[in-house]
Amino acid sequence: MIYSELAVELDKNRYGRSLHSQICVPVTALLLTAVCSGLAGCGRGNSPLDKDSLGTQRDLTPTGIGATASARADANQESSLRGTTPWLPQAEAGTPAPTIVPSLAVVTYVGGLGNQYIRNVSIGDDGSVTAEGKGFRIVYPQGLASVRVEGDVSTPDTEAYSDKPPLYKEWNYNWKSAKHAKKFDDPRSGLSYYFGTRHVHANLMQPTFLVCKTGKNCDLSENQEARMWDWWASVAFDKSLGADSRGYDVFPLPNGLIGLKGWTDGGNSTLARWPVRDDPNCKNAATCPQLDIRLEDSISKGTFQGAPNSLSTMYMVYDPTQKKPVLATFLRSHVTNHAVDAWGRIYLPKGIGRAFPTRDPENIFGHSKAAETGLFVLSHDFTTAEVNTRIGGTCSGDGKQQSFAALAQKGNLLVLGGTTCATDLAVTGTTVQTKNGGQQDGMLVIVKLWE
Repeated sequence: MIYSELAVELDKNRYGRSLHSQICVPVTALLLTAVCSGLAGCGRGNSPLDKDSLGTQRDLTPTGIGATASARADANQESSLRGTTPWLPQAEAGTPAPTIVPSLAVVTYVGGLGNQYIRNVSIGDDGSVTAEGKGFRIVYPQGLASVRVEGDVSTPDTEAYSDKPPLYKEWNYNWKSAKHAKKFDDPRSGLSYYFGTRHVHANLMQPTFLVCKTGKNCDLSENQEARMWDWWASVAFDKSLGADSRGYDVFPLPNGLIGLKGWTDGGNSTLARWPVRDDPNCKNAATCPQLDIRLEDSISKGTFQGAPNSLSTMYMVYDPTQKKPVLATFLRSHVTNHAVDAWGRIYLPKGIGRAFPTRDPENIFGHSKAAETGLFVLSHDFTTAEVNTRIGGTCSGDGKQQSFAALAQKGNLLVLGGTTCATDLAVTGTTVQTKNGGQQDGMLVIVKLWE
């Protein structure tokens, strides 16, 4: 089962903040019991508005903010002198990052009458590829020259399907790190990381990121190695930062670094400002100077997109040795699942445009110009898209869907598993089938990233 959230956009005020009427569907995810948010539509009544329960003193060294290009260079130099460069995590792989020159090894439909979805994909140590959906399993042995189908690809699948990761959230008073945050225990450092979302106001969601030693209760301020975001609603509104902002995912990057994935529905977001809560007296606009520091003037300067500007996904690099973020960028897209290679490059299953100036994805494979699905590869330093192209067919209509929800990357292979309603998918390689079986079919793509 997966977590599903249906959000109905009712209105946008002049600051870009959305007022949501959310229908929460409680379903079970792997290792997660999703808890409905504290809105009236989810069955909660009177909601407390504003509480900050986690005040603690934090230290910010001058190189952490890096307000100018020269300051970032100084910080980079300092890190190099101690043996690790946060903006170059690829060193851990031991070899230079291969240049990505993608080719489509396999593009195939998988399905029959009714709806089918590919829910899991994996790559074996020998280069074999496996894809699974309800009632079937597809196996490509090493070399991808043949395919084996196990089970029945026509098995109907009636479960909800989404290309978005689970959203861990709860009302402010009820939020607990162990229940309402994505958790990553890092054996490299002995630290645990928690990234989740609080409803701090009926009209405002805010991310919360906590770091503590593994096994400690991270809700207690005395156990926290670091804390970011988690702003009071009154502070965010005083700073005109009223766009909903969420914490979605925390994941490992090379060299002991940590990746964070967040989302905002507008440019006036706290995600676009310095996130570290270093002052326990931060209770209003006058006492929270961190929120005056724009990331586009500091750690996101010169990256693929320095500010959210509109609905955007944020990717950020957190350095546990400095206890602060060292790099960030924004993508003009809703949040999706992703994969990371050994050099710290991030793979996303869609083409992504860029704002100011506007730039659309490429179409290097000649697939449907209407396809939002595709491949976006963010460079390890977040400055460029090493690949940004469409992959998929023409799929539209009420209740119809084309998306990749499952990704796997290993060696020179990337596997994308999803679903499509398209009838014009440009199949190639050793296919399971060449035509749509009806309604939603599983869609499987195997990309050779380099020779």
